[in-house]
Amino acid sequence: MSQNGKEGGNLKRTILIVVGTLLGLFFLYLAFRGVSWHDFVEGVSKMQPIYLVPATVAVLLIQLVRALRFGVILRPICSLTTKELWDLLNLWAAAGMILPARLGEFVRPYLLQARGTSFSSTFGAVMVERFFD
Repeated sequence: MSQNGKEGGNLKRTILIVVGTLLGLFFLYLAFRGVSWHDFVEGVSKMQPIYLVPATVAVLLIQLVRALRFGVILRPICSLTTKELWDLLNLWAAAGMILPARLGEFVRPYLLQARGTSFSSTFGAVMVERFFD
C-alpha cells in the first residue's frame, strides 16, 4: 500500500473515531439529562460489583453464541469469520437500540450486501435466525 493511501486510511479512521465518540457523548447526554447526579452517585455507591462480572460474561457468551448460530445459518449464502460475525451482530444490536420499530433488523442484510450477497437472501437468513430467538 502506498504511503498516501495509508494516510487516507488513518485519516478516515480518525474521523470515524471522533464522530463515534461525539455520537456516544450525545446519546449519553440524552440518556442522563433528567437524572439527579446525587441519586446516581448514591445508587452507584450501593452497587455490588461482584454481580457485574458474571453478568458481563453471560452477555458476551450469549452474543458469541448468536454470532456463531447466525454464521451457521448464513454459511450457504456467504462465509464469514467469527470476528466478522461478532462485529456484524454488535452493529446490529447497536442499531436495534437506536432505531425504532425493529428497523435494526434491516442493518444485517444491508451490511452483508456490501460483501456481494443479495439483500433478500440475507434478509431471509435474518428472519430464520429471529425465529430461533
